[in-house]
Amino acid sequence: RIPPHRVIATIAPGNRTMVTKKTADNTEKERLTKKMCSNSSTSGAGPVAAAGSGQLVSFSAGTTHHAAHSQDAPNILVYKKMEAIIEKMQAEGSGVSVRTVKAFMSKVPSVFTGADLVAWISQNLSVDDVTEALHLAHLLASHGYLFPIDDHQLTVKNDGTFYRFQTPYFWPSNFWDPENTDYAIYLCKRTMQNKTRLELADYEAENLAKLQKMFSRKWEFIFMQAEA
Repeated sequence: RIPPHRVIATIAPGNRTMVTKKTADNTEKERLTKKMCSNSSTSGAGPVAAAGSGQLVSFSAGTTHHAAHSQDAPNILVYKKMEAIIEKMQAEGSGVSVRTVKAFMSKVPSVFTGADLVAWISQNLSVDDVTEALHLAHLLASHGYLFPIDDHQLTVKNDGTFYRFQTPYFWPSNFWDPENTDYAIYLCKRTMQNKTRLELADYEAENLAKLQKMFSRKWEFIFMQAEA
């Protein structure tokens, strides 16, 4: 008599070999394992059968490297390309002409003009159209790799407006999140500029008032940072 756990599935004609339910299950597991491994071979990662366990183990190379930012991988590729251009722009001797400009009763260090930036892009990146070069400069500014020193709008003008390269620490590829202290310093600095285009919007003025209450004990320090 056949035990209950060894139910006969099929008996081949002319052959008395019995294929049991347990054997069929093992065959099905092997078939599924081979199928899943073959489907994942093109991506370089996928589930594989653990030796002697019959269980599927899933692993990927990306899980051990920047797993938290795996969804931002396409942006990282764009950032790296932009940063390669910025590094060329900052190269000594062949980069954009960065200088210290004398103003009334003061000096403005480490700046360059929008015209110099557009001219460098046209000469070094094989860009024949000035409009295209200006568009690339806009993209670099909008992603925070350079900024105007007299305006809060991240755009580039093909004129004598002064710009400055952003510190690599604040590049978007580092996934840096601004803190409330930095935002407070930024808003304070805006209020110190006696220019109409730098006036705070209504929501910015409300945020500044909230931040002043939040940092009431160290507001003097924030104000000093804004003046620097």
